[in-house]
Amino acid sequence: MSAAHLDALQLSADRIGTMTDFYESYANLARRRGETDSGRQAGLIEAASALRSAGQWAMILDSARAVELLIRSARIWDQLGHGFGTYLLAALRPRDLRPGTRTLRRDQLIRVLAGRPLPDAENSATTSSPLLHPQQQAYLLLALAGDQDSAAIREYAQGSAHRLGVVPIGALGMPLRIYWDVALHLMAGDDTGLEVVARHLDAMAASYATAINSAMANEYLWFNAASPVEVGDVDIVAIAALAARRFGTTSLRAALLDRAGREDPLTRVPLELAVEVAEYVTG
Repeated sequence: MSAAHLDALQLSADRIGTMTDFYESYANLARRRGETDSGRQAGLIEAASALRSAGQWAMILDSARAVELLIRSARIWDQLGHGFGTYLLAALRPRDLRPGTRTLRRDQLIRVLAGRPLPDAENSATTSSPLLHPQQQAYLLLALAGDQDSAAIREYAQGSAHRLGVVPIGALGMPLRIYWDVALHLMAGDDTGLEVVARHLDAMAASYATAINSAMANEYLWFNAASPVEVGDVDIVAIAALAARRFGTTSLRAALLDRAGREDPLTRVPLELAVEVAEYVTG
């Protein structure tokens, strides 16, 4: 966090801290309310969503707190079979992935992308209903892109129609094909991969700046932290962390900060925050 980020966002540290505390407290309440069998899943989903919101607010002030909040959210989403949860854990703290989770999720994704049960996966995995959604498939592909045996998935990913997909994904509503292309370049791991990923992150940061500028037009909502936007973009941060693990933190830092240096203050915010978080989780 820097004073420049607060200036660009025109928000006070007190306001950001208040919102972080609010969403974390709400998550704890939702978790307790969902402890009954009848409302357990609904309570877990509510808690996971609130923890994500708390994490994206905390990102502006405190990378360590943001990571812990997002990891708590990710564990719930992963437990419920959402690729988003596996993706966040792979990016922020891969050691927290449960034993066998990567193998299970890989088999599930192969089944879905193949459009049929595969003999070698039929007895080891069942298709989790969230993974029937393209967005969750893209998140899971990103989560598995850095695995040593990612070649087992790459063939299916390259042949998928999602390579050209335009279904909106993430808080910014970016087209699915961007996430798919990032995953394929993380799998390839060649010299051009980092440049392609950095270019996509730069485009996402530009979309972030457009969304924030639009939100600021309604000053009442913005200054009361009630605008329907994320001030800390979770996907830009998570993709950057995955890229740091694949290409090295020093290389990622150079690639993103070089681009950030040519951008306006709002566009720089998510790129610089992504570098901060990537350095924290890989340090």
